[in-house]
Amino acid sequence: MIKITQYRKGLLAEFLAIVILYFKGYRILKHRLKTPVGEIDILARRGDLFVVVEVKYRKIFTQALDSVTAKQRRRLLRAALFVMARYRARQVRCDVFLVGMFWIKHIENAWWQE
Repeated sequence: MIKITQYRKGLLAEFLAIVILYFKGYRILKHRLKTPVGEIDILARRGDLFVVVEVKYRKIFTQALDSVTAKQRRRLLRAALFVMARYRARQVRCDVFLVGMFWIKHIENAWWQE
């Protein structure tokens, strides 16, 4: 039996998120983008809207939801501001993809209002 590591599960979850975003009409600009404020799992664009996407894989939905900590949300907001400055973006949104064994949930505009 082949054992799949958590790292590979995370890569698979990111791949699934990229495919779903593509079919929703987004253009994938970067995957695993390193910024001065941290890594962005996926940077996508649809029209004038830039989307900073965090991807989490867990077996249980509530564990996936809880795994996006307040510290990560603050880091992703800083990354969104970095994207705004670097790409001269007027609209930036933070999304999260929660991925499990038999489910995927895309939460748009997950925490911009904090």
